[in-house]
Amino acid sequence: MEPELFSIPVEKLQGVSSRKAEELHALGLFTVGDLLEHYPFRYEDYRVRSLVGAKDGEKITVAGVIATAPNLQRYGRKTRLVCRVRVEQALIAAVWFNRPYLREQLVPGREIVMTGKWDARRRQLTVAESEFPDRGGGKSGTLQPVYSIGGGITQEWMRRTIARALDRYGAMIPEILPAEILDRYRFMPRREAVMRIHRPGKESDGAEARRRMVYEELFLFELKLQAHRSLVRRRPDGVAHRVSAEDIRAFAASLPFELTDGQKQAFNEILRDMRQPYPMNRLLQGDVGSGKTVVAAMALYATVRAGCQGALMVPTEILAEQHARTLRRFLEPHGVRVGLLTGSMTERQRRDALAELQMGMMDVVVGTHALIQEDVHFRRLGLVVTDEQHRFGVQQRSILRRKGMNPDVLAMTATPIPRTLAITVYGDMDVSTIRERPKGRKPVKTYWVKPERMDRVIGFMRREAEAGRQAFVICPLIEESEKLDVQNAIDLHARLRLALPDHTVSLLHGRMTPAEKDAVMAEFVAGKSSVLVVHHGGGSGGGCAERDADGGDGRRPVRPVPASSAARPRRKGRASFQLRPGRGPENGSRRRTHARHDGDRRRLRNRPPRPRAARSGGDFRHEAERSSGIQAGRPAERFRRAGAGSGRCGAPRDQAGILDVAGIRPFARPAAAG
Repeated sequence: MEPELFSIPVEKLQGVSSRKAEELHALGLFTVGDLLEHYPFRYEDYRVRSLVGAKDGEKITVAGVIATAPNLQRYGRKTRLVCRVRVEQALIAAVWFNRPYLREQLVPGREIVMTGKWDARRRQLTVAESEFPDRGGGKSGTLQPVYSIGGGITQEWMRRTIARALDRYGAMIPEILPAEILDRYRFMPRREAVMRIHRPGKESDGAEARRRMVYEELFLFELKLQAHRSLVRRRPDGVAHRVSAEDIRAFAASLPFELTDGQKQAFNEILRDMRQPYPMNRLLQGDVGSGKTVVAAMALYATVRAGCQGALMVPTEILAEQHARTLRRFLEPHGVRVGLLTGSMTERQRRDALAELQMGMMDVVVGTHALIQEDVHFRRLGLVVTDEQHRFGVQQRSILRRKGMNPDVLAMTATPIPRTLAITVYGDMDVSTIRERPKGRKPVKTYWVKPERMDRVIGFMRREAEAGRQAFVICPLIEESEKLDVQNAIDLHARLRLALPDHTVSLLHGRMTPAEKDAVMAEFVAGKSSVLVVHHGGGSGGGCAERDADGGDGRRPVRPVPASSAARPRRKGRASFQLRPGRGPENGSRRRTHARHDGDRRRLRNRPPRPRAARSGGDFRHEAERSSGIQAGRPAERFRRAGAGSGRCGAPRDQAGILDVAGIRPFARPAAAG
C-alpha cells in the first residue's frame, strides 16, 4: 500500500467511533492501509439457485413467492414463525426463529429471497437471512466477504467500513510489481486486485485477485530474504575457519572406510562456507546411512583445528550417547576432546562438563536440549550442528546459536519435511545433498501387510533369524493406551517372545534407564538377540538402535539386518517410515520392510492411489520402491504444507500450498505468456 495509506488512522473513516477504533486496534488494524489489507478468508454465496440438486443440510439461497399467511408459535421468550413459500414448482416450509416482527411483512403473493439451511426430508428451509426484492438492494445474487472479526464488530459493519475505505481511498492504492511480471503472468493491477478481493463479482474474480496478491507476498518475502542474505554476506562478523587442506586429508585418510563422492562434495561445500567471514547456514540432507554423521565429524574437526569449539544437538539422549561414541572414535585419535551433556547426568557430572566447556577443555560437546540451558557457556563456539533439525523449534535452534559470536550452523536431516523444503525454496539455507548409496547396498523392498497376516511376517522373521540375520520391529506406543487402539511395544515384545522361543527378542524404549538401553543395544550389536522391538516416538529409539547396529558411521553394519517391520505405519508418516530401511546390509542380501496396517481403511481415502504393483493379489503387497527418503517425502508435500507465515492473503498462513496456490513457480525462470 502507498505509505500515505498507513499514516491515515481508521478514525478518519465515516462510522468509526472511538470505541469501534479500539476494537479495530485489537485486531491489529490501526490505519486505512491495514484495513484495506484485511482480506476475507472466505465468501458467503448469496446467488439464487434451484432446489434441484440441493443437498440435505446445505446452505442455499432460493427465490420464491409467499403462498400462505405466517403462523407464529411462542415457546416462552422464544418464537417460531412458519409459512409456505412456492419455490419454482415446489411448495416448501420456511421457518424463522425469534423474529416475530417479520409476521407483518410475510404477505401472501409477495416475492421473497431466503438464505438458510435446507432440510431435504422435511422440505423445509431454516431461514438465516431474508429480503424482499420490492425494497431494492440486498445481498441476493452476490458473493459477500467474510472477515476475521472480534469484540462488537459484526460482518455487516466490517463490510460497510471497508467499502467506505475503498470508495474514498481506493485510488491511492499503488502498483508494486514490475510491469514485466504483470505482463508475463497476466496479473491484474494491484488496485483492481484489492477491489475484487473485497467485492468479487463472481468466483473467478476473487480467485484471480488472490492469485495476484499471493504472488506479491511471496515476491516481497523472497526479496526480503535475499536482501538479508546479501547483508549478512557483506558483514564479516562470522567465524572464518582457517584450517589447512593437509589436516583435512590426514583426517579423511584415518577413517576406516573411503568417503563416497557425495560425502566429499558435501564436505567441500561446507568447508568452503566455513572459511568465509560470514556465518554459514547450510542444510545437509541424505538418507539414513548415507554418511551424514562422518561429514559432520569432519566439519567439527575443522572447527577445532581452527581454534574453536563445536556443538552437536540431537533430540534424544539415546541419539546423543550414540553420537558421542561415534565422534570419540573418529576425533579422539586426533587429539579432539569430545564430551556429553544430557538431562540425565548427575549434578556433579553436569557441573564438571559445564566447567570444561567454559574453560575450553572440551572441544566438541554432544547433547540434547540441555545444551540450550542458561548456565551453558562456551569459550569460543565456532560451529553448531543440529541433527534431525525438524525436531527442534526455531527458537531452540537460535538459542544455541546465540551462545557463540555468530557461529556457523549446519542442520542435518534424512527426510526433509515440508517446512524444511519451504525454508530451502525461499533461499534461507544453502543445501548439500548426499545422493549416493554406500557401495554394495541393494535396493529395499517395502511390503504392505494386512493385520490378519502378521503370522506370515513372524514366519519370515523366524527364517531370517535361523539364517543368522536380525530384524527390527517398530511400534508407535510403548504400552497399551486407553485413547489409542494401536500396537504397543511391550505387548508385541511378549507376543514375539512366545512366537520365537528359540531366539532372543529384545525391547528398547525411552522409559528405560541409560544403562538398560546400553545393555540392550550392546546385545543387539553383538548378535546375541535376533529381534529388536523398539518404540519409535517420531525418530528416537529405533533410529538410534539402527545407527548403533551400523557401527555409527553409516557405512559398515556390525550385523546383517535385512528385515524390519512397522506396526501401524500411518502413525509415522511415509517419509518417517522410509528412514527405517535406510541402513541395509552390505553382504549382498536384500533388505525387506513390512508395514502392517491395523484396520480403518477410511483414513486412506484421501491418499494417492497405490501403484499397480501394490494392487496385485497376495498376502504381502509390494509398494513401488523409492531409492531415497527424500523421494519418499515428496508425496507428503501435496498434503502437508509449510507452517504459518506472515501473509495476509492466506499464503502460507492458511496452510495452503506455498507455490501451488499461485498456480506458478515464482522463483523459477517464468515462461513467456502465451
